[in-house]
Amino acid sequence: MTAMSYPPDHKAKTHARIIESAARSFRENGMLATGIDQLMADAGLTRGGFYAHFASKAALFAEVVRQTFVESTSNLFSRGLDKVRGPAWIVAATQRYLTAKHRDRPAEGCGIPALGAEIARSPDEVREAFGAEIEALLGLLAERGGMTHDEATTLLATWVGGLTIARGVADPAQSEAVLAACRAEIARRFGADPSPASARAVTPSNDQ
Repeated sequence: MTAMSYPPDHKAKTHARIIESAARSFRENGMLATGIDQLMADAGLTRGGFYAHFASKAALFAEVVRQTFVESTSNLFSRGLDKVRGPAWIVAATQRYLTAKHRDRPAEGCGIPALGAEIARSPDEVREAFGAEIEALLGLLAERGGMTHDEATTLLATWVGGLTIARGVADPAQSEAVLAACRAEIARRFGADPSPASARAVTPSNDQ
């Protein structure tokens, strides 16, 4: 029997498909709650192929962490925000991040609030990947917003903390109040206009 022939990029495309499937499942359901059988099935593959791509589930998780930062970076710095700088960028990025839509779609949103608790309990390889990505992101935030490293840390922590709390509370009004309070505090802290109209004037999209 002749062995099946695959195109040269087949393995790379399969690898990327597994990471994409895992990124959605981990953000929505958690890494521990997502079995290898399920995530491979979601990617249209069988369990047997998993270890041809990853040494362990932790190794996959580390790659998922890196991929979610690639997606978040694209959302925060491009897609209409490419040329925006300083306080104008801060308000636009904040209005894009701290939204009800982002709150309600964890599988498609920022990986930091969705995965943070599990990352903290993960092996060193996952936490080291996370730490490196956080530091790189803080550098980009500081440069784009005209901020110090500490100010960028404050901005990111407010985004992530606000979204996490807004997702956790059951009362919709309370959840919206958390998002609004964080937007207002960022505006006060960084001297930016907190109104949604200001953000829309910069970019037509506020999807995370």
